[in-house]
Amino acid sequence: MHAFAAMLAACALLFGAPPLRAQEQQPVPKLAARVTDLTSTLSDEQRASLEAKLADFEHRKGAQIAALIVPSVKPESIDEYAVRVMEAWKLGRKDVNDGVLLVVAKEDRKLRIEVGYGLEGVLSDAVSKRIVSDVIAPRFKEDDFFAGIDAGADAIIGLVSGEALPETVQNDEDAQSMMLFVFVPMFLVLSLAGAFLLRDRFGRMPSASINAAATGAISGIFLLAAGIAWVALPVAAAAFAMTWWVAGPRSRRQRSSWLPGGAVEPDDDWSSRRSRSGSSDSSSSSSDSDFSGGGGSSGGGGASGDW
Repeated sequence: MHAFAAMLAACALLFGAPPLRAQEQQPVPKLAARVTDLTSTLSDEQRASLEAKLADFEHRKGAQIAALIVPSVKPESIDEYAVRVMEAWKLGRKDVNDGVLLVVAKEDRKLRIEVGYGLEGVLSDAVSKRIVSDVIAPRFKEDDFFAGIDAGADAIIGLVSGEALPETVQNDEDAQSMMLFVFVPMFLVLSLAGAFLLRDRFGRMPSASINAAATGAISGIFLLAAGIAWVALPVAAAAFAMTWWVAGPRSRRQRSSWLPGGAVEPDDDWSSRRSRSGSSDSSSSSSDSDFSGGGGSSGGGGASGDW
């Protein structure tokens, strides 16, 4: 008897009762205005101002924009809830699908811009993300919800009307931080490697000058994109100083310790190297013929280019 009752209860739960998740879903409010605030966050004047702006845009362009502020969308995600609201409200013109919904879940600290099919070319995922993160969210962080929704509505209206979003200061700051704390140290490390390569080929001053010029030019190209090309000057100065130190007299004395017979390496002065290269000394000719590979191998990497 107990088994039969349990089976009946299971059948009722499976076929007759609604799913648990459907019971837990937040209800979709009735669409009665372009701005629906279930949290009393906006004042009557603020709500009226937004209503007038969105109504004027709809009359001019035909596209519909609506804003909804709810306490929470849990247990759903903000994406799932926004889709349900969009389907229930049917924003935008039929066969044009030019509706836009801004949902704010205040307690969840979540927001979403849901876009109709007809406006996905203008309000792409990337563009909508910029509006959320760069336009609306910063104002929400200051607890100015009206300013955030109002600025978000202006951005959406501007894009649908054919205007472009302005460049964001935050993105510029991120690029500058990346350059300063990642690429500048990398340029300095490469410059130090260049100093060791140049010190045995040129004199002290030519090596430092060449390394500074190359490092400054290359870093300047990258830093120009972030708007901080001036940083290339101290980078070049640091490259000059490092090469000057690496190619200094102390470095030559250290290298002489491992020369055959303890011989002292000749002076690396540029003019003296030129005079030695122009001479017909037989010892120089013999030294050239003794060059051989060090036993290294290629890893298969590389690149080709043109100009």
